[in-house]
Amino acid sequence: MSEEQRTDQEVQELRERLVRGYEELAEKARETLDELGDQAEDAIEQAVERAQEWLDKAGKYTREELDELSEFLKRDLAATEDDLRRLVERAKTELHPSRLNAGFLSLAAKVTEKASGALEQLASRLDEARTYRTGQVTGPGTLVCVNCGEELRMKDTGHIPPCPKCRGTEFRKRW
Repeated sequence: MSEEQRTDQEVQELRERLVRGYEELAEKARETLDELGDQAEDAIEQAVERAQEWLDKAGKYTREELDELSEFLKRDLAATEDDLRRLVERAKTELHPSRLNAGFLSLAAKVTEKASGALEQLASRLDEARTYRTGQVTGPGTLVCVNCGEELRMKDTGHIPPCPKCRGTEFRKRW
């Protein structure tokens, strides 16, 4: 059934269902990452795939919905790679060493190092998907309209609305 053929209530229920699905997929992926530890450089990809399989077996979402939600989640994870690197660099240059435990910077660097390889690999495969479009589901963050540069702040996981300024439908994410 196309979106035009659905009632407003059915559309709203579907939208809410996809937001819940995104959150469940992200939670299962987090759980799986904990289980995988340092086993593989592609642990993030494996975590999303396992989470998708788990939700598929649970029968809560269609295969098509899970494929779409997985792409949204992978896109959002890939978008964090540069932000992780910038955060560690900023911490090194802006935070006064006397206020930090040396272990924090070491830990932040290690987390970035471990996540970076997997995220870089994922990002290269998902570069096209890093464009966010109206109607898609995304997690919290700031979306910047490709057309006019207006910022749209997503406080929670949800569907992306059109740009409030120009009604544009394509965005890039800035964290």
